Amino acid sequence: MNDALILDTGVVESLWTGGEGTGWLEAVVNGDGKAAVSTVTVAEMVRKAPDRRAEIQLEALLDSVEVLDLSATVARRAGQIVRELDSPNPEAMLSAVVAATALENGLSVACIDDEFFSAMGCSIGGI
Repeated sequence: MNDALILDTGVVESLWTGGEGTGWLEAVVNGDGKAAVSTVTVAEMVRKAPDRRAEIQLEALLDSVEVLDLSATVARRAGQIVRELDSPNPEAMLSAVVAATALENGLSVACIDDEFFSAMGCSIGGI
């Protein structure tokens, strides 16, 4: 992992699903790059954690990354992104907050849905 990344919820969820984001998580844990998460990702992951083991894994990951707060600037940019996308998906706002956080902080996004984040103007990170 060369550049600093913001990890999307789908990547963080790989902690307990073993999904496509596992490579990014391993790189973060091994110290191969800098990573961050949005506060909205933290909220989503706490909600989605299936059991206590998953909560412990999440806390360990959060100790390894920077948690970026939701500012008024990020919130406005997220609202603009969703308005421009005109998406009927109710979860679009959550992803837009992650995208806006990435854009405001000059970060690439580590995500499963490259097309969705690219449409929001984000650079997509690689391992």
